[in-house]
This record gives sequence, structure tokens and C-alpha cells, in this order.
Amino acid sequence: MLLRPNLRAQDVTQLTVASGAAIRRAIETTTGLPAEIKWPNDILLAGKKVAGILTELKGEVDQVGYVILGIGVDVNLNSTDFPGDLRKLATSVKIESGGKAMSRPSLAVAALQELDVDYARIRAGNFEEVADEWEKALHDDRS
Repeated sequence: MLLRPNLRAQDVTQLTVASGAAIRRAIETTTGLPAEIKWPNDILLAGKKVAGILTELKGEVDQVGYVILGIGVDVNLNSTDFPGDLRKLATSVKIESGGKAMSRPSLAVAALQELDVDYARIRAGNFEEVADEWEKALHDDRS
């Protein structure tokens, strides 16, 4: 996604946080699977990475020109699609759904709708709401 937020460069992390919260919600609502966030930009299912978020920006210190928001979700991969060393660390929606394939367009629509909600909250100055949700969904690595 290409975004042109009215943010300072140091505030662009708000978009990463919002994206994590939105993608987590999209996965949960479309699959029923409980998803967690691994700080700062990974989404987990059953303790394994299922999605990642990257942001790249162009701008000045006091004003962002644009932000490229990249989101990757492993949707319909089988365990054999992952290299052997990644099988303990990564998963897909299909694997965690017991082998049931997921409609990628349905998940993409849900993700874009959730991202739109959180982007609107940031633009309205309500980032704290997004941050609170993100923090509650953080994976606890201490277990």
C-alpha cells in the first residue's frame, strides 16, 4: 500500500503498530484462529510466524512524503513448502486451519477493511486506542 500520512518521520511507527493490529484482527475474523503479535511487526498463529509487516518511508524529519506498507501473509502453504529449518518457526493459515484452504481475496478484503479502520483512527489522533489493542495482543516470549 502507498500511504501519504500527515505524520512526522518519527511517528511512522504508528503505521506499523496499526498494521499489526489490523492484520491480526483480519486473520482472526476470517479464520476464527487466535492470532498474536510478536513485537514489533510479526503476526503469529500457534506461536509461529504467519505474517510480517515492513514499512519504508520517504520524507523529511518534520513531514513524511509517503510510506510504502508491505504485508506478507502465508495463506495456503503446506508445511513442505517451507524449508526444513523454517518449519518450526513459520506456519500458514491453511496449516493452522487443519489443511483447509483459505480464500486469499477474502482475507485481503478483510485486511484492507481493518487497515482502513486503524488508519482512520491514526488520522483522527486516536493512536492510543490502536496501541492499546496492539499491546494486549503481544505474544509473551517468557513462556
